[in-house]
Amino acid sequence: MIRRLLRVHDQLLPSEGKAWLVWAVLGSLVVALLDMVGIAAMMPLMLVATRAPGHESVLDRLAPFGVHGVGAGIVVLAAAVGGVFLLKTVAAIMFRWWLLGRTSRLEGLAAANMLERYAEAPYVVHRTRSNAQMNRQLDFSMSQVFGGLLNGYLMITVDALTLILATVVLAWISPVGTVAAVVVLGGVLAVIQLVLRSHQRRIGRELSDVAAEQWNARIPVVEGFRDVRLTTSVPFFTQQFRETRARQARAVRKLSILSEAPRYLLEVAMVVGIGAIAAAIQLMGDTGQMIAILGVFTAAAGRMLPTLNRLGANLGEARAATVGLEETESTLAALPAAVTTHHSPQDDGSGPAPLQGDIELQGVGFRFPDSRDWTLRGVNLRIPEGSTVALVGSSGAGKSTVLDVLLGLFAPTEGRVMCGGQDIAARPADWHRSLGVVSQDVFLINSSLRRNVAFGVPEGEIDDERLARALHSAQLDDLVADLPEGAETVLGERGIRISGGQRQRIGIARALYREPKVLILDEATSALDNLTEKKLSMTLEELAGRLTIVMVAHRLSTVRSADTIVFMDQGEVTDVGTFEEVRRSNEHFAQLVALGRVG
Repeated sequence: MIRRLLRVHDQLLPSEGKAWLVWAVLGSLVVALLDMVGIAAMMPLMLVATRAPGHESVLDRLAPFGVHGVGAGIVVLAAAVGGVFLLKTVAAIMFRWWLLGRTSRLEGLAAANMLERYAEAPYVVHRTRSNAQMNRQLDFSMSQVFGGLLNGYLMITVDALTLILATVVLAWISPVGTVAAVVVLGGVLAVIQLVLRSHQRRIGRELSDVAAEQWNARIPVVEGFRDVRLTTSVPFFTQQFRETRARQARAVRKLSILSEAPRYLLEVAMVVGIGAIAAAIQLMGDTGQMIAILGVFTAAAGRMLPTLNRLGANLGEARAATVGLEETESTLAALPAAVTTHHSPQDDGSGPAPLQGDIELQGVGFRFPDSRDWTLRGVNLRIPEGSTVALVGSSGAGKSTVLDVLLGLFAPTEGRVMCGGQDIAARPADWHRSLGVVSQDVFLINSSLRRNVAFGVPEGEIDDERLARALHSAQLDDLVADLPEGAETVLGERGIRISGGQRQRIGIARALYREPKVLILDEATSALDNLTEKKLSMTLEELAGRLTIVMVAHRLSTVRSADTIVFMDQGEVTDVGTFEEVRRSNEHFAQLVALGRVG
């Protein structure tokens, strides 16, 4: 288990190293040693307090320090014991503070690195992943791995060392009594852990499942607010959420009880253990210091009982958290290592140059990993630099898949995509740096118009002149003028405060802000009114020749001015030419033109 945990640590935190674990173990040893010294110091105190045989020797050793008499000896020894335990308490608090800070920071870094892996995963894999699973992994599983397991095992190390060293001291004081204590207390703890082990793992699995189910119940209300309200589905989804929360509460209660149950049993075992120690000492005939020894063992038991309780609780939490480790291992096995070379969304001229030149699809074929059917077959297409190309065809013809392959989101099953003579798969970051992409469904964050256009650019690095040009080209000047705070106005979650057409124009402004070499439009004008669509078409015509433009559109007016029409049918390119050439040669396209739409 520990090897698996360290392997996950190395995969998610390769730059952190494991030297800090050595310091954690050394810190555990220091805390345990202080406890051991405190327990050892109780024996001379009890000898003097009970005037047991051997107390004269203790007083003789204190005499050179000006301590004379039983009363003074008790005061000095009690102060010494109290001082050691106070020092141990301060050291334990400081160590715990450092350890929690360390593991909490690592949990945050690991979650961020896991999110980066999700973001860098192949798009074809991302499409099969549920939001609930991702959120569970990033929140619940990361907390289990670093809070429940890593932190738990380190605290188990502290407690185990404390118990071992305390046992060594007690064995020096009374071997027979120590054996009796280990048999009773150790035996009870071992039996308890053996009984609870499977129950705690099962509860851990239940908590993990409930975490995913909560997201499934929550997401429709958050993301599909309109649909939930208008279909009167509020009671259905809130009841689902209520039930999952109730299941979580029951599972947490069971885990808490199972973690706390050993405490009550160990309290009983401690009383029995003290009796067993007394009986063992009596049977061995070592009664001279019996009261002093029992006093030490009783005081030690009072110190060790919380440690035993904490040890049992940490063992239980660690077992429940193994489910999170298993899920994290499974996720890491399915995700590639994160790419560390990224470029800013805003090209400032630094770093490698973006790819540019003619774009070629050479024998491109694509099918999904879980399908035998080809979505694209033998696509050969050349897109000259600076030209405008429109992909048209009926629904399901493969147009959007061609765009996803062209964008580098889907890796071709066969063939390759070239730009300027270079394979885009060999330089994905530089290729994405060349692109400006406008999708039919533009994603907006709950922030200002300014931050949505300069998407992913730190606030201090946003170029206001470039921003103004992008807003103007996307026909957004009127919107900026109407907004109460101009470009600083917050648009709401997913742009809830603006219309669908305005949302698409913001997507166009975002693409133009990047000053791309290649502009990809996937139904980017579908939600625009005719006047705005005409103005944007004029903007695209102004950009023609300066940018390579590839578009998928159903509006006839949008594609008519394209230099090249590419007609697709059942995943194949069937005709390529000007608008008029394809209309004359392709009967299906001619029919679509007659209907006023091209797909």
